[in-house]
Amino acid sequence: MTDTNGVYSYAWSTQEAIAQSTVTGWMDSAGHRKNILTTTFGSEGIGVAIASDDKVYITEDFC
Repeated sequence: MTDTNGVYSYAWSTQEAIAQSTVTGWMDSAGHRKNILTTTFGSEGIGVAIASDDKVYITEDFC
C-alpha cells in the first residue's frame, strides 16, 4: 500500500501475490497462526473481495 497525500493505492500484481502476502500475515500473527495450526477445526473457508478502490478484503472461517 502506498499513501500519497492521503490517497491510498494498492499494487497487487497477481492473485498469487495477494494469497502469499495474506498467508504470511496470518502466520506472523500469533492468534491467526494458532487458529490455522489447531487440530480442533476440520475445515475452513476463505472469502476474497476486491473493492472498486483496489482494497482487498479477505476472511477466513474455521469449522
